This record gives sequence, structure tokens and C-alpha cells, in this order.
Amino acid sequence: MSNKLFISYSHLDEKYVEKFIKHISPLKQNGLISEWYDRKILGGEIFQREINNNIETADIICLFISANFISSDACMKEKEKAFKLRKTHGVSVVPIILTDCGWTDIKDISGILALPIDGKPVNTYEDHNTAWKIVYDGLKKIIEKRNKEKSVKNKENFQRYLNDAEMLRSAHSQKTEVHISDIFIFPELSKINYDDETECNIKSEEIFFEEIINSEKILIVGESQSGKTTLCKKIYSWFRDRNFFPIYVFDKMQKYDGLIENRIEKAFNEQYENTNLTDIDISRLIIIIDDFYFASMDRKNKILGDIAKYTYQILIVDDIFSLNINNENLTKNFYRYRINQLGPILRDELIRKWILLTDDKSSGASHILGVILSPKKAPFSRGRPFQTKSRVCF
Repeated sequence: MSNKLFISYSHLDEKYVEKFIKHISPLKQNGLISEWYDRKILGGEIFQREINNNIETADIICLFISANFISSDACMKEKEKAFKLRKTHGVSVVPIILTDCGWTDIKDISGILALPIDGKPVNTYEDHNTAWKIVYDGLKKIIEKRNKEKSVKNKENFQRYLNDAEMLRSAHSQKTEVHISDIFIFPELSKINYDDETECNIKSEEIFFEEIINSEKILIVGESQSGKTTLCKKIYSWFRDRNFFPIYVFDKMQKYDGLIENRIEKAFNEQYENTNLTDIDISRLIIIIDDFYFASMDRKNKILGDIAKYTYQILIVDDIFSLNINNENLTKNFYRYRINQLGPILRDELIRKWILLTDDKSSGASHILGVILSPKKAPFSRGRPFQTKSRVCF
């Protein structure tokens, strides 16, 4: 399983790149890695576009750290991009310390494991080959771990659950089985403050997921049948597509009695195969707790304290005041969002999707849709097979 490696470096340190490429030859020969750096740009190609394309598609980004690197605006921009991709796409970022410099004062670089061991600069080793062998061994471990993570799959029954439209599964006369992917409409969300007042509206799926990545701790509020669980499933799938490991936890029956860690491990084992929870880097885990409001106040406080070690926490409640937390410090860093009622435009889009559903691709559903939603017809006066209290249950 090959991994694409991007090398970010100062051209003044190119001699180190050449040495590095020679030392990683066994990884290339075994098909474990393919490297890219800007000397591979061919004449006539647009320079910056090629760099951007290759860094954005990398699995591993090696930062060749030196005084030349940290004094270069271009290198530092690539460093910023690398750490953004680490956060949003699970890319591995590996600082390789070439020479003595002030890298330990750069927060994001100093916050992760650097190579060689303890960040000892390559050029301080009596034999540079020894340093590069340490780098090689460290990189090999990263590749092995990434390949193991890439082999992890969701269990088939849980994958079906993620796309299960539940009560709408058999509700359509023209389609044998309806799935969430057939009818999902991203709802409008309101970002709300601590006093339950709206700060702004989120209408884009892309913006919402960007907010999750940046916010890390999320509280989603929604009334009954507002689509909370469906949104949980979409959040789960979005993170999984980026090689993160979301864990979906829900419990209406036992009100979250017992240790939440046991529930998280049990959910992980039910949702994934070919791995154990302890094999996954904790920074790649996304904890999604549905129906959090069913827990008692004491349990909520205990759960929030126990999951504090996870970077990403997503809690689902039916009302902002149902949190019922006596230690407000536990939730002060959570960003809050409310699922709004579907407005006319979104209802229109949902009805269009519903009408067009069919197992027969030549059924003429587009013509039927045109008749039903023509300007002479009132699009919401009839044909609401799954609308309840001005909300759509999806």
C-alpha cells in the first residue's frame, strides 16, 4: 500500500534532500512510498499549482527544519498548510531536524515528535548515515501504522445502518428501499451563544464541517424528529472518508450508566473490523454521543470529564437547557448549533428528491416532477408524505 510523501524544504538545504531520498530507497522499492518535491516539476508546468496539488494529495509531509527553513516565508506557508491538512485530513506531518535552530519555539512543530530521536539535528551526528537510518526507521513505523489504519473497514451491518433511512426505508411506491443518500438535505443550522441566542446561520455543509474541524468540541441541539441522528450519521461518514475514526455512541435505555470508556470501546468494536481501539492514535478519534440528554446530571458531569482527553467531541441534545450541568467549565469550550426547521427552498429540494426516486431509470419521473412543481401548482399544499409539524423527518 503506497503512501505519497511530500518534502518541504529550503533550496539551500537541497543536499539533505538528496541524502534522504537515497536512504528511503528500500521503502520505495517495496512499494511503500513515493516521494515528491519541487525539483520534480517539469518545464512549462505552473510552479505553485504543482506544489499545491502535491501537498494537498500527500499522505505524509516531511518538513526539513533548519534556520533556512524557518526564515523562508514560502517554507513557513507550506508548514501552515501541512498542519492544516494534519487536522482536516489526518495527514502525517514529520519534522526532520537538519541543523540547530529555534524550532522548539515554533508551537506546532515542537508539539509533535521530530526525527532524529529527540529532535537531535542530522548534522550534529558524527556519522550522518546514522542519523538518516534513525529517520528511515521512524518513517517506516509511520508508514506501517498508516497502512494498518488504511486497512480498517467499517463492519458491513454498521455501514448499512449509516445509510438507513429508517421509517422511510419502505415508504416510497417507486423505490424498493430508500437510503439516506437518496434523500438527505443538509439542514440550516444556527450557531448559538451560551444564552441560546443566534449568532449566525450555517447553510453550507462545507462551512459546517470546517467549523467542526476548527471548533473541535460541538454541541448540536434539535427537537424530536429534526434530523439529529441523521446529521450524526453524515458527520460520521464525513470524518471516516478522511481516514479519521469516528465512534458513534447512543443509549436511550440505560441512560449512560457505567463507564463511558467501556461504551466507547464497545461501540468501536461494533463499528470497525481488523483493529482494536488501542491501535488508533487518540488524535484521530471522533467521539459522537447521541441522545446525551438521557443521562442524569451526575452522569453528564462524569462523562464530560472522562472524554476530555479526546480532541473531537460531538454531543447531541434536544434542548440547550437539558444539558443540566452543574460544572459549567466542562461545556464552556463547546460551540453550539441548533437544527432549524426546513424552509421552503430546502423543503422544495427534498420533495424534488423524493419524487424523482425510482428503481426504474426510464420511468419519466422528471416529467411528473415538472407537473407537480409547475408554477400553477402550490408545491407544498399536497404531497407531503413525510412532513410533520413543519419539519421533515429524514
